[in-house]
Amino acid sequence: MVILGEAADGREFVVTARDMTDSERRSFLRRTT
Repeated sequence: MVILGEAADGREFVVTARDMTDSERRSFLRRTT
């Protein structure tokens, strides 16, 4: 699973769920929803 996000400075960044901890994934989902 690959997650597309937007960095604070506006650049897009890509994070694979495999590289993300559970807490990071939860905080990421909170920022994007």
